[in-house]
Amino acid sequence: MKFEIPGIPSHSEVTPQAAEPSEATVITDQRRRDLVHSLEAHRAHVRVFNRAGNFLFQGGLTACVVAWKAGQLGDEKDWGGIADASGKSILRFGPGDEYGFTNRRWIRPLFEALAQGIPQGSENIQNIQQHEKPLVQSDLTWQATELGFSGSILAEGKDIGHFSLWRASEGKMYIHDIQIGYDENAPRGKGIGFQIYQKIIERLRLAGLRLVSTDFRVSQTSISPQALRVWEKLESAGLVRRTGVTEGKIHDRFGGQDTVGEIPMYESI
Repeated sequence: MKFEIPGIPSHSEVTPQAAEPSEATVITDQRRRDLVHSLEAHRAHVRVFNRAGNFLFQGGLTACVVAWKAGQLGDEKDWGGIADASGKSILRFGPGDEYGFTNRRWIRPLFEALAQGIPQGSENIQNIQQHEKPLVQSDLTWQATELGFSGSILAEGKDIGHFSLWRASEGKMYIHDIQIGYDENAPRGKGIGFQIYQKIIERLRLAGLRLVSTDFRVSQTSISPQALRVWEKLESAGLVRRTGVTEGKIHDRFGGQDTVGEIPMYESI
C-alpha cells in the first residue's frame, strides 16, 4: 500500500479585465444568511486556505470560528477560500461578488454571525480554545508499512514518541500503538496529544481514509486514560463522532492500574 497525498488545487482569482469589483460596502441580511447557510451545511469539517492554496485551518466549523476569533487565521485579506472535507470549494474569496467569488469584505460579518451561535461560556468552547493553542508544537514522520502506517512523534524537533496505524476495514485505520514521551521530561499534558491525533486524522483524510478507535474485542490491546480523554476532546471539536461502545481494558502506565469496562468507539468525520 502506497501512501499518497493529492496536491492542493490552486484557486485563481484572475477575472476578466473588463470586470469591476462590487461597489457594495455593506453586506445585506440575505447575503449574510446565504453565506452562513453555505458553511452550516459543512459544519463537521471545513478547510480555510490562503491565496497560495495553503491550509490555514482544518477541522469542525465551531473550532474554525473560535480560531478566527482568537486571531489565529491571519488577515482575511490573505484568505483564498473555504473548502469542505473532500477539498471541494464552498466559498472562493476575491475583491467582489462577481464570477463566482465572494467579497472578502463579507468574511468578518459572516464569522461574526456564526460566532453568535456559539455559547461563549461552554466547556466545549473552552476545550477548543485550549486545543487551538498547544504549548508545544508537534509533528510526525510518516511511512507506509505492510499493515498500514508508522512513524515518529516529534516535539520542537526532538523525537519523543512513536505511533503505528493498522487497517481496520476498507478505507479505515486504527491506532494499534502510540506512545508520547519516552521519559518523564518529555512534553505531556500540553495539548500535544490532541494535536497529534488531529494531524493523523488530517493526513489520513487527504489519502481518502478515516481514523477509527480500536475495537478491543478484536485487537486484545488496551487504551490509556489519557488517550480516552483525547478522543473526547476530538468529539467536542467536531473532528470525530461516536459510533458505539466496546468492552476493553484501560491501562494507566503511570498509575499502574488496569480496569475493564465499556469504552466509547469513534470515527473521524
